[in-house]
Amino acid sequence: MAPSSLSETDLEGCITHCNPAFVEASGFAHDELIGQPHNVLRHPGMPAEVFRDLWKTLDLGFAWSAVVKNRRKDGDHYWVMTQVAPVIEGGQSTGYLSVCSRPTREQIAAAESMHASLLTPKAQGAVGAVLRRGQPQPTAPSCIGQVVHMMDRLMFQINILALDVSVEAARTGEQGGRLTAVAAEVLQLARSTVHAAEAVRDLDAVAMQNTTHGTSRSRDA
Repeated sequence: MAPSSLSETDLEGCITHCNPAFVEASGFAHDELIGQPHNVLRHPGMPAEVFRDLWKTLDLGFAWSAVVKNRRKDGDHYWVMTQVAPVIEGGQSTGYLSVCSRPTREQIAAAESMHASLLTPKAQGAVGAVLRRGQPQPTAPSCIGQVVHMMDRLMFQINILALDVSVEAARTGEQGGRLTAVAAEVLQLARSTVHAAEAVRDLDAVAMQNTTHGTSRSRDA
């Protein structure tokens, strides 16, 4: 799959635009995709709860991000780190924009493990807290969650910027070589932001665990 792909849908989830990288990854022809529901790429092995969380998040006006397993036209599959956000025009949502990049092996392994766990009913109630990215967590007891939220939003915007630069580079033909290089640098910056956000999120989780443990010991004293 190409490093990044882009697709846009209307409010019903039907594809209105997709770039060549998206077409290549899907295995469909461009004309076969336009007007079709985006779930034409849904792999049967993906838990329905993942997509329920997607729509719930988008309905709240937040961006959503997760590692997703897609199905190609030929029945094969491919993994993507998907970031989806509402498209706002005139203060109203007019559709959705999806930016996909290649996940790491570790991210894929984590997603496979999580998807398998969703087969158990007990796990389904907690899936939202695991899946959602790029949105404030109302129950977060500190400002760290807000910092991570800002970093996730920045990462998403950087991806959009890189895609814009790539499109412009394609339009300028041979003269777009420098723009292509810039796009690659911008994408690398986005990946660095991802790693930083994950590190901060892990530190917050450890701090929360230590705080909870300390409170429990105080109550037992």
